Amino acid sequence: RLLLPFDPGALPAGETTLICRLLDGERLVAETRASLRRLPPKPYQVKIDQLSRGLLVDGLPLLPFGMYAKWTATDVAEEEAPYGFTHLAPYRGPAAFITDEASRAAVIAALDRYAALGIKIHYDVRHLTTGEPTAETWARLKTEVEAVRDHPALLCYYLADEPELQGIPPERLAKAYQFIRALDPYHPCTQVFANRSKAPDYLAGMDIIMADPYPIPRQPVTEVALATQQMEATTGQALPLWIVPQMFGGGEWWEREPSPQEERVMTYLALIHGATGIQYFIRERAHVRPLPLLLNEVRALAAEAAELSPALLSRLPRPAVRGGSAEVHAAAWRTAEGIYVLAANTANRPLPLELTVEGAPEGKAEVLFEHREVVVSEGVVSDLIDAFGSRAYRLPLAPGDSAGLLPRNLSRNASFEEQHVTGSPDGYYLGGQPDAGAQVRVDSRLAVHGRHSLRVVVPAEGKGYNLSPFPIRLREGQEYEISVHARGLQPGGKLSLWLGELSPKQAEFTLTTEWQRFSVRARASKDNPRGALSYRLTSPGTAWLDLWQVVPLNP
Repeated sequence: RLLLPFDPGALPAGETTLICRLLDGERLVAETRASLRRLPPKPYQVKIDQLSRGLLVDGLPLLPFGMYAKWTATDVAEEEAPYGFTHLAPYRGPAAFITDEASRAAVIAALDRYAALGIKIHYDVRHLTTGEPTAETWARLKTEVEAVRDHPALLCYYLADEPELQGIPPERLAKAYQFIRALDPYHPCTQVFANRSKAPDYLAGMDIIMADPYPIPRQPVTEVALATQQMEATTGQALPLWIVPQMFGGGEWWEREPSPQEERVMTYLALIHGATGIQYFIRERAHVRPLPLLLNEVRALAAEAAELSPALLSRLPRPAVRGGSAEVHAAAWRTAEGIYVLAANTANRPLPLELTVEGAPEGKAEVLFEHREVVVSEGVVSDLIDAFGSRAYRLPLAPGDSAGLLPRNLSRNASFEEQHVTGSPDGYYLGGQPDAGAQVRVDSRLAVHGRHSLRVVVPAEGKGYNLSPFPIRLREGQEYEISVHARGLQPGGKLSLWLGELSPKQAEFTLTTEWQRFSVRARASKDNPRGALSYRLTSPGTAWLDLWQVVPLNP
């Protein structure tokens, strides 16, 4: 795969034919052409990053990590959004499609709730794209697309579910794809395949390709690695690949659900072998399907994937990795600040782990999600790996960032780097009377200091969490500067600080879409060894916070 950089900003609006020629002196060796279409930017657009093969959503890189569900799954979104899932793919039967104003209002109301929760929707239009096309189905598909194409909850369109097993002609889906793209060129289209050998026939009808290997219990977990490799070869890595891990069993042709350990290794195998999206099948009722311990493992994997997403979607050249055992699969990614290595043990027994990583610095590697370190010597990471286990390592390439952290700061975990429960910052209490889907999560994609910020989602006015940092010692008469950096997904959000025994007792700031430092000076009225401060986003929306600091000023 050869990547040739050029500036698309220099292209004119509309269609352009791009010609790429490979020359040996003056002899033409090869030539290829591509038609490019430049569109004006639009709110809520979803882009495919052709280098990382991830998505760009709300201007930020996104590693899609979601689940299939039922259409009326807003309760599932409320339950799962706080764990770091990015989207849901609710199945919609014909009864859920738009036929009149009442059904349109019902669809938009559901999407409004998903958007308020920060959950994107993989929008199911299969029943209008896979059947024999008629004037009526084209009209109904047009109605669906026009109703949702400008909605902030829309992620992409789901055109077909295993069309190769149903005898659906590829040409039919290609026409449906072109029809949707003409109406909405700002959101990608997907199809999923069980028989990977047939997938090449359908490539003209999608922007994202998916595969659903379900090996448990009759095939080894390595079937997921094989499926990922085959699909990557099918597209020549030209399309993003999402894997649908098995999260069901006990009926149909599958005697049982995967164990939590099998689910973990299958997910890591997909990421190691090139998947840039995960969408589990299927989340139905909690405690029933999937079973509680399996669902909890998937929730943990969602938090890990969110933390790893800047590395997994890095555009930098990938370091090579060699492992000492054929049963251990591994891959590495490079970012500006470190090398990240993932490993998965496909054997149901613990194994010694030795990974030779290209460009690995001498010293120690952080074992992510385990709060320990291992030695890196002569480029080799040495460790143990559990049966059906996974490991994630970070090998730092640059010293830690101290800029912006004030030397007299009293606050603990000021920039949310410490998270012993993945996705949740150390040193915080959450309180108040929040909406069921309100969220407070560490985000590794944005930061003013270090590698993390705090992402806060408030679904409704006044229905967010109160964030109470670990108490600090206050001294009577001492003046303090309380500061925080913040930005909103949309401008106009309100951030309120409650300063307890300090005077003034409150402060409020208005956010923009750029990072700003907000500060207030306040004086303590009495000594308190456990002085309590708190802050909250009071308006609905999404915001990021970083560098919460409390600094005593000179007397």
